[in-house]
Amino acid sequence: MTHINETELLNYVRQNAEAALNGIDMVENSVKGTKLKTTIEAQRNEYTNLYAEADALLRRKNGTPEDMSTMSKVTAQVMGNMKKLTYQDDRDIADTMINGTVMGINKLTKHMHEYNGSDQEITSLANKVISFEEGCIEELKPFL
Repeated sequence: MTHINETELLNYVRQNAEAALNGIDMVENSVKGTKLKTTIEAQRNEYTNLYAEADALLRRKNGTPEDMSTMSKVTAQVMGNMKKLTYQDDRDIADTMINGTVMGINKLTKHMHEYNGSDQEITSLANKVISFEEGCIEELKPFL
């Protein structure tokens, strides 16, 4: 089993929020319904806060922030643009957002299992992100 340290886990939490914000940027202009727009905007605000919280904690722990790799960003952008071509309505956008959120939860959970540290502040933040993302899924389900 691979083990990761505090800096790696915090960077992943930060990158998770960054990926979510990028995903929101890709879909927001395609959203038609006011309720879904409001839901997505609230999620954006919380992801922005989580990103800032992870960034501040990382810097306080003397870690070096690492953004998503350029390759990851380009791949996500290409996939997002291809997916946008298939959007018929807000249902498709909600479905896409739920799928992306599930991927984020799964990856963060795997990273938490690989974390070999015991810093409660870091694990608490990672758990906070997972709980938030689980809530995002529930918020999006009515739009399916």
